[in-house]
Amino acid sequence: AGPRTPLPAAVGRPCPELVLPNYDDHDFAKVRLDARSLAAAKARLSELPRALDRSMLWMALWEMVQHGEFDPGEYAELVVRHLPAETNFQLQAKVAETVYGRRLNSTSLIFLRDESARFEPFFAGLLAEASPGSDAQRLWFDSFVRVARSPAALARLEAFLDGGEAPAGLELDQDRRWGLVSQLSRFAAPGAQARGAAELARDNSRRAQTEAIAARVLAPDGDAKRAWLAELADPGTQKPLAELRAAMRHVFPHEQAEARRAFAKTYYERLPEFAKNRPSEFVGDFAEQLVPALCSASDGKTLEAFAAQNAGLGAVALKEVRVALQMNARCVKVRALLEKGIIR
Repeated sequence: AGPRTPLPAAVGRPCPELVLPNYDDHDFAKVRLDARSLAAAKARLSELPRALDRSMLWMALWEMVQHGEFDPGEYAELVVRHLPAETNFQLQAKVAETVYGRRLNSTSLIFLRDESARFEPFFAGLLAEASPGSDAQRLWFDSFVRVARSPAALARLEAFLDGGEAPAGLELDQDRRWGLVSQLSRFAAPGAQARGAAELARDNSRRAQTEAIAARVLAPDGDAKRAWLAELADPGTQKPLAELRAAMRHVFPHEQAEARRAFAKTYYERLPEFAKNRPSEFVGDFAEQLVPALCSASDGKTLEAFAAQNAGLGAVALKEVRVALQMNARCVKVRALLEKGIIR
């Protein structure tokens, strides 16, 4: 096959509204929709009868966003239009995840283009309509928490914690309580640190210790962030690995770009040393979670030079550096197209 592949069986037949390559998902393939198929997907994605076909289309559309081939704003409109009609829970969760990311620092729609103002009321509406006690209710609750950042939305998170606004049928378990505390800390809600201390007082589990660390370091500015960055950079730290990993995974949410950039010198100095003498779990998280790649061409050049100068860095660290380079380049491309008005 080349740029064009003849299909004799299709000659003389009407052109289909939508062509979905890799039917039944038997191959590893990256799909780019043609203009006609893209128009059909926009209009009727949620009407396709098979969940597998809908899933493949959603993932093709999201990959097109990440590669600068589909407008992030149009993707957001698709989510708002078609996700409420989706009935497959796994697919609901997968699409919601593209909005805010699987992890704190993973590529997401909100990272590429801040759509939080659109998605706060969207997920709040889905939460209000969900059946009490259902998987969907838990998913929409978690999704609302992940996108909440306006004063009104943060005030609602506080009300959830205080027990005054919890949706009927939803169990506000300890994991969800910590999720609320972390989001409040991340966006510097008044009293967030006191709430974290109070939560730790009521939950004395080992897991609570790491959740409390995560909540503290998420704060945009504070002694906890500085103290844990010092621990992470210290070759002789005695902190348990679980606590160090909790700090690494939460210390630099994507909106705190300047804090991450200020750590760049330490990152480049310490990573080669750590790659030789620290556990692979620590090295992987250090290389991935603290990498100073902030959707900037200059960051990409610095990281590329570092990779070239440290070809013997070790498989774990080098893989994360190369992935970060790839993701940074994609993000730079998307934002450049947005700035030029080629995509909105």
